[in-house]
Amino acid sequence: MERPIGVFDSGIGGISVLKRLLKVLPQEKYYYFADEINLPYGDKSPEEIQNLSKKAFDYFKKLDVKLAVLACNTATACAKPYLEANFDFPIFGVIQAGAKDKRLLGKKKVAILATKATIASCKYQEEIAKFYPQIKSYGIACPGLADAIDAQDYPLIEDLIFKASEKIDADTDVAILACTHYPLVRDVFENIFKKKNLSPILIDPADGLAIEIENYIKKSGMKSSKGELHFYSTADLNEFISKSEKLLNK
Repeated sequence: MERPIGVFDSGIGGISVLKRLLKVLPQEKYYYFADEINLPYGDKSPEEIQNLSKKAFDYFKKLDVKLAVLACNTATACAKPYLEANFDFPIFGVIQAGAKDKRLLGKKKVAILATKATIASCKYQEEIAKFYPQIKSYGIACPGLADAIDAQDYPLIEDLIFKASEKIDADTDVAILACTHYPLVRDVFENIFKKKNLSPILIDPADGLAIEIENYIKKSGMKSSKGELHFYSTADLNEFISKSEKLLNK
């Protein structure tokens, strides 16, 4: 029997990762778990994030997934080692994929736009230093932005991104969208940055992550033949499916 892939996020942010996966691996069977009742994760403690993530991964274990994707930077930062110690299937996270992105080659200054918890963990800064020691990286927390994106509150989204843009140094080469929600409003980032005469390259870590998973599946011989997509939400499933389908078709 062909085993599925589990994809986990607190809300709709992970859809940006799922979209990349569907593009490179359309024949796979996916189960997307959204812990909407407990969002946002960005303001929670590492211990809370670990416990909540474990519940989703218990669900994946029952499904006998062949691998799981932490489509959430906050969960990757705070829970990945904990989950790897408790589950025997491969777990992929977004942070390392973003930190080793080849577009960082030769760059000097990188801004990391993320939740409060991801910035506090310093995981991005640590990983970037491993691959590109010459880069000076700095974090900008964007409290409330992931929540506003989940709520699709565009006036608030614009206001929060504008506030974040005021903290970006003019000589910044790259801005990493280090929350999977943020690429869903990439156009808003681009428009506001342009108005403020900022021109960093925007990197979505999901790009590298999807390729990494594609390569793993090819090498391991675990490729499936019939594409399927299933959703699970701890809140209103029908509402979540409706929002997700709009984003996948955008």
